Amino acid sequence: MIHTSMKSRNKGSGNLRVEISKMLLNPMFIIEVLVIIVMFLSANITIGMDMRSPAWAMYQYMNGNIAADELYGADAFSAFIYGWGSWFTLFIPVVSSFCTIPLLCDERNGGMTRFILIRQKKRTYILGKFLGAFICGGMAVIAAGLIYLVLCFSILPLPDEGILSMLPMVYGSESMYKVIAFKLFLGFIYGGFQALFAIMFSSWLKNRYLIICLPFLLKYCYDQVITLIGSSFIMSDAHPMADSQSADISEIIWRLSSNGIMNIKLSDSSFINLLPVIITAVVTIALFLLYRTGLNHRKDFARP
Repeated sequence: MIHTSMKSRNKGSGNLRVEISKMLLNPMFIIEVLVIIVMFLSANITIGMDMRSPAWAMYQYMNGNIAADELYGADAFSAFIYGWGSWFTLFIPVVSSFCTIPLLCDERNGGMTRFILIRQKKRTYILGKFLGAFICGGMAVIAAGLIYLVLCFSILPLPDEGILSMLPMVYGSESMYKVIAFKLFLGFIYGGFQALFAIMFSSWLKNRYLIICLPFLLKYCYDQVITLIGSSFIMSDAHPMADSQSADISEIIWRLSSNGIMNIKLSDSSFINLLPVIITAVVTIALFLLYRTGLNHRKDFARP
């Protein structure tokens, strides 16, 4: 009995390794990483009174067109942190599935699913695809994040004492390196999580372009609704009509956005700070159940 259980577990882990290898060796994985780097470099950062991008700051600083003291807000650390906003959080639902959905669609449309099920159990197949998509989506973000980190710290000036002194209040840690490592970890979770939406849709739909685009539309509509709901609580405590309850509700609503997990602080165990983690876990379970249900309703998923 124990031998059979261990054998089944080894087959499951072996299938996961195969799925990850197929996705990582797919040329689309390289394209996915490159697109994420472009999104980092195109992020919005404020330099003085102007809205610029990290790519603009790097180019101007390398060519001597701007001095280090004029790059306040666009030093190496700040540029790295701000790169994870704007375009990255907007388009990662599309980009995170570049290396997974084409493979899944080719496998389904080519009639390969039935032959794969001859060699492995349905449960092994489902877990392999689902976890493989999560890991590969996260690894693409990590790879792009590390390359972007090297670009920032090899080109832009290091942050001054003013920036470093704000770390405990803004990020929950005095160490710049801990903040960077934590941001990369959150990026891995966020990238993998966003890839799961496309995987879920792939069990119900056949068109790869629709599968890739639907998560973006879903995320955009959800964030717009959250923004509309939160707009009535956006007043600060200093406003004469505001109160502490409104500020608390505004904070909770902000954490409910699809990007909430990217704003978690280190060394903060409060419920509001950990709320995005709870939401991400619950949605992940829901996506897995929907993915499994979709597969079980497909004719090609029946054992031959």
